[in-house]
Amino acid sequence: MSEHGLTVGFGAALLEQLRWFWHRLWIWIVIVTVLTAGASAWIISSIPDTEGEEGPMIATMLVGNAFHPLLVLIAISWALSAWRDDPPKERQYFWLHPVNRTAHVVARSLAGFIWLVLVMAIVIATTVISANVFLGGAPGLDAPRIWGFAVASIALAYISSSIAPILSDRPAIWIILVVALVIIAGVIADIRDLAWLQRGLDVLTGGARSFGTALGAPGYAAAHAVMGAVPEAGSMDVPQMDRIMSAQPGDALLIWLPISIVAFLGSALISRPR
Repeated sequence: MSEHGLTVGFGAALLEQLRWFWHRLWIWIVIVTVLTAGASAWIISSIPDTEGEEGPMIATMLVGNAFHPLLVLIAISWALSAWRDDPPKERQYFWLHPVNRTAHVVARSLAGFIWLVLVMAIVIATTVISANVFLGGAPGLDAPRIWGFAVASIALAYISSSIAPILSDRPAIWIILVVALVIIAGVIADIRDLAWLQRGLDVLTGGARSFGTALGAPGYAAAHAVMGAVPEAGSMDVPQMDRIMSAQPGDALLIWLPISIVAFLGSALISRPR
């Protein structure tokens, strides 16, 4: 029973939000899909001409460490776009629907995530096919591990970023502010040699099971795949090699993804008309 005395199930609300998302943002969905999948295929197809036998290894590292951060940024912008037309102070029409308010908020964000996963599926298929066609495969790119990490980390970025537009009229400012504060805290910790602050930041950014490791999970998985296929790569003089080798992206995702889901559900629960 909804707060208006009518019974509209979550499934019906989700279907309506899926239609709403496509109707309002179909151009964005198509552009992101075509450009992202096309860029992946083009970059991978260009590697053999310039890198020779190192192409497969380069492709894996590019996907994990350069291409994936772009997808994370897309996930963040996607979360903001889901509520672009309905900021909290202008959400009166949204609240008038005969659906439980918390369920309605969850349905809107979940609809956006479903569309994002569909886009991701196309990008993943394009990347794997391109790697096999142009390079004869690449270390780890055909393994479920890397792509499972990719979907999970993008889900983490999307869910975490969804909290801001659900609760604030200026979500982008809050996201930028949080990132800026973390960066400033890192600079202060280095300048002042504050061990306690650095330990706190390690939990968020630099630790083996930190939030940052969870967001960058495919990059760490790609590095581990390359080092497994080419053991001598592990001995290269690469900055932060110890951090790369000690990272536990799977554990990080198991920690931070449930935390972000609980925080997201909490924000949906306390979201109310203004």
